[in-house]
Amino acid sequence: MTTVFIVTMKSHRLIPQQILGWLCGWFAIPGLPTFITCLTLASQIIESFCLSMYSDLIHLGGADKYVDEVLEIINSIKLLDDFSADEVRYLCAYMQCYAAPRDYSLLVEGAGGDYLLLILSGGVDVYKNDASAEGRHMVARLGIGDTIGEMSLIDGNPRSASCITTSPTDFAVFSRSSMQELLVNMPKLGNKILIKLLQLMTERLRDTSNRYPDGAFFSLV
Repeated sequence: MTTVFIVTMKSHRLIPQQILGWLCGWFAIPGLPTFITCLTLASQIIESFCLSMYSDLIHLGGADKYVDEVLEIINSIKLLDDFSADEVRYLCAYMQCYAAPRDYSLLVEGAGGDYLLLILSGGVDVYKNDASAEGRHMVARLGIGDTIGEMSLIDGNPRSASCITTSPTDFAVFSRSSMQELLVNMPKLGNKILIKLLQLMTERLRDTSNRYPDGAFFSLV
């Protein structure tokens, strides 16, 4: 029998697929469901391990390693302001963390992307392109607990602004595929996140319309 090896994220140990299948058999009905369960698990492990997003940055691993740190700043995270510790812990399993240096472009206006970023440390300036000599103007300054990129997560359209770090910044990435997995695996929590995202975007749009009544600037990212 040919043995296929799978690399795990946390231990970096090689696990034979035949052993993985044996372990899955304890939790699934023998036969096809077991095979599908194993295949899904393997796919998720490989996808996580081979994550290429922000490949030029230090990959800190899954956010589930930093649940305690996230809970310490929970009062600053509007997205999670009414989430329980267990809900935060579960959500963190769907996010990846990175470390960026100062003056790094986390998001670029006009570029593609279907994920949002949660700022865990450091800070970010948000810019819009314009016809001025500098070619852009700053529209917001964000910090710990703020999120950026919500709109593209929802609609998949290009970024409407650029976000540049003002100091070394750690952040977590929550992608649309992670959102879809969350909605399948835990619908109640997934819907709760969606509602919070809509509330945040509505709040930002109202704030923007008050600050820019002429419609010169309509959204962040």
